[in-house]
Amino acid sequence: KPLQAAWCFSHRKHDIIHSYHSTNPIFMNHTSKDPLHGKKLADILEELLDYYGGFDGLSREIDIRCFAIDPSVKSSLKFLRTTPWAREKVESLYLYVLRRKAREQAAAEDSE
Repeated sequence: KPLQAAWCFSHRKHDIIHSYHSTNPIFMNHTSKDPLHGKKLADILEELLDYYGGFDGLSREIDIRCFAIDPSVKSSLKFLRTTPWAREKVESLYLYVLRRKAREQAAAEDSE
């Protein structure tokens, strides 16, 4: 029983801290300047696939076998989650695409 009581106490403490952070205005308005903050790897991969027109285009940008040979979102995510260097390449390409989209949008607004 003491072990169970300790777990309940720590669980309640976590709930109290979580509710404090989710209702305190100081924490509610906190935004990160990191474009990867809060982004799921699956969302990043989907956005890159849309931008490059599928796995063919993406594999031309990043030479990783999981994008070139019998690719699927599921197998690619599994590989990227277990291979830090590949995930870094994907995240780096995603940041590049974000910068490129921002430049294209700024150029389009300037031409209007």
